[in-house]
Amino acid sequence: MISLIICPMMPLTDTQLAILFRLVDDKGHPLWEIAEDIEIDEGYCSKQIKKLKELDMVYYGEDRESTRFRSQSPNRKEHPLYINKTGIILRKIRSGVKRKIEHHTSK
Repeated sequence: MISLIICPMMPLTDTQLAILFRLVDDKGHPLWEIAEDIEIDEGYCSKQIKKLKELDMVYYGEDRESTRFRSQSPNRKEHPLYINKTGIILRKIRSGVKRKIEHHTSK
């Protein structure tokens, strides 16, 4: 498994990177949609999002009506997730991706 070093104590996993890349469009995506798109279990996805929140890399926006097609609970609110686009977070992500690319292309 490839991990991306954001800080020496907390590398990002492939799953966490996939979540971040899914959020780049800034449209706000609920947990169920992210899990479905990157093909992982919602419970596992939730744990990874929690870790990203602890690193202040993502945040939840305002609740909205469910966008899930044929939802069993159409009146249920969903919590869209967004990537934190502050300069320091984006620089950390960019720097980590660049290091990973350099590492893999130097082999």
